[in-house]
Amino acid sequence: MRIKAPAKINLLLDVLGKRPDGYHEIFSVMQALELCDIVSAELADEKPGQKGTVHLSCRGRTDEPSPFVLDVPADESNLGYIAARAAFERFAPAASGGVRIDIEKYIPIAAGLAGGSADAAAVLLALARLWYEKGLIRRLVPLSEIAKAGTRIGADVAFCVLACAAVNPWAGYADDPLAAPAALAEGIGERVSGLRPGRKAHVLLVKPNLSVPTKEIYGLFDAGQSGAVQGQKGTVHLSCRGRTDEPSPFVPFCEMRNSLEPVTSRAYPAVAGLLAEMRAFCVGGKVLMSGSGPTVFAYFFEEKAAAAAYEKAQSAFPDMYVFLTRTA
Repeated sequence: MRIKAPAKINLLLDVLGKRPDGYHEIFSVMQALELCDIVSAELADEKPGQKGTVHLSCRGRTDEPSPFVLDVPADESNLGYIAARAAFERFAPAASGGVRIDIEKYIPIAAGLAGGSADAAAVLLALARLWYEKGLIRRLVPLSEIAKAGTRIGADVAFCVLACAAVNPWAGYADDPLAAPAALAEGIGERVSGLRPGRKAHVLLVKPNLSVPTKEIYGLFDAGQSGAVQGQKGTVHLSCRGRTDEPSPFVPFCEMRNSLEPVTSRAYPAVAGLLAEMRAFCVGGKVLMSGSGPTVFAYFFEEKAAAAAYEKAQSAFPDMYVFLTRTA
């Protein structure tokens, strides 16, 4: 069984402050992309007396060398592995045998694109479907239960579950109102509300060759280095009108922002420089950092403008990851 695990960007990310439990409250609009990892799942035979074993492998693209698996652990720390163990415990505690999970990486790691979270969501969804088809569980696990299980793995996993369900309609959740390629996320990201698909957009991704620890950026935000007002909840004008003949985006360009962008820019000058350069040549698009960084994206509605910016980015950033995709 093969399932697409889409990357995500934040069209809007307001960090509202730190909670007593150490997590941060957010108000965000998340958007899945056509860029995705491919997760394969199958049942695996076990030795007598064994059950619930997870065999995990990670690899790059089959047609060319991939840098995305060099630092991806294929062990118990991998979110895909953690998701498989969680699936056994929550969905099929009595299931016999084990599972074999293979993750084919296309999404850059440590990029603010939720690649690990997407893989975890895909594993949860794939195993729920696989066990149901094989008769190991009596019902197809509701999407709401899968999303809840995902929340315990990571803050972005709940949204990634809904996005995975939307881009893999064969999994059986296409008619579920929760399944959506874009959503409003609140709390720590566990409260997600799907948004109606709108106009397709072209998204240029540029990731510099550095890793930005999310914990570090949130720590700097807490220290007051954001330049943003903590506790101020963002506003999303979901009914905002654009061109009269086409749907508007979920978030108008003027409202697209990221509370963490100034924090990461101050701590990592390379990100600040990348933002400035892309804003100079991405004419007709909105340039923003995704998540805690370091990936910067440009969001376009016109294909020609996106293609022109892609060519310029390839020339300007030969040592960076540059990729042109679309919203899911």
